[in-house]
Amino acid sequence: MLTPAFNAARYLAEAIRSVETQTHLHWRLVVIDDGSTDDTAAIAARHAAADSRIRLFRQPNGGISAARNACLAHLPADAAYAINFDADDRLAPEALARLVAYLEAHPSAAAVLCGARTMDGSGRITGVRRTLRFRRRAGLPWPLRDSGPIPFFNFYCGYGVGPFALFRAAALRAAGPYDPALTACEDADVFCRLALAGEVHQLPDRLYDYRWHATNSSQYDARNRHALETFRAKWRGYQPRTPAEAHQLAQARAFFAGPHLAILNTKLAIAAVRERRGWAATASHLRLAAAALLRRPSR
Repeated sequence: MLTPAFNAARYLAEAIRSVETQTHLHWRLVVIDDGSTDDTAAIAARHAAADSRIRLFRQPNGGISAARNACLAHLPADAAYAINFDADDRLAPEALARLVAYLEAHPSAAAVLCGARTMDGSGRITGVRRTLRFRRRAGLPWPLRDSGPIPFFNFYCGYGVGPFALFRAAALRAAGPYDPALTACEDADVFCRLALAGEVHQLPDRLYDYRWHATNSSQYDARNRHALETFRAKWRGYQPRTPAEAHQLAQARAFFAGPHLAILNTKLAIAAVRERRGWAATASHLRLAAAALLRRPSR
């Protein structure tokens, strides 16, 4: 289990306790203190002193990609699986057991994503984290709800990524390292590489509690908008290495230009109505959504 932690003192103990109470007992937890200025390292050190399965490493602050790469560097050589587990989140007690069992039953899967609930800063469950993942049917997007493979174009469009995935350790090492140019979307970038090379699956069961609060790193601020633009530019310019990659990328780019932009602009139109930004803003997004729908992707 790989946990980058930066100024996570408020939540880290709760996160670690959710690991300690796993029904799957064969785990090891690597905590990377990424230059915290609060008690993050002290909290992790106390847990490490009490349980030899927990190890703490410290480094100067380098950002999320550097911290995830440090986690990878300290992943035990004999580890069969790895899970990126954020320092402010929580695992259901059966999470590891269920995810390990899934990968053991599906040898073609390089990773499996699970469903998640949302919680607030106090740990109170507030709802379900809804993820958009699709398959194509007659050239149109249909929600992907069952267990099984997730098409590559979902990750290309940034759908349904996050820390709640169990990886085969060898596949994660092969896909890495995390891109230091990305201060967000670093996980989407790795999922693209994984899904382009093989299969990434989903298990819809909600086994992960995702904390949503004012300092959450996935908030859509200027820094994260820049990271998203960097991610988009990287994959727009990706040169396929094989005919299979070329086919996957062509489908993903067509989906992005068509259904994805239609979905995005429909959501923005709804937001414009809710925020009372006027008919002009709403109509603009609806026109863009309609134009995107006319560009149907290849099947």
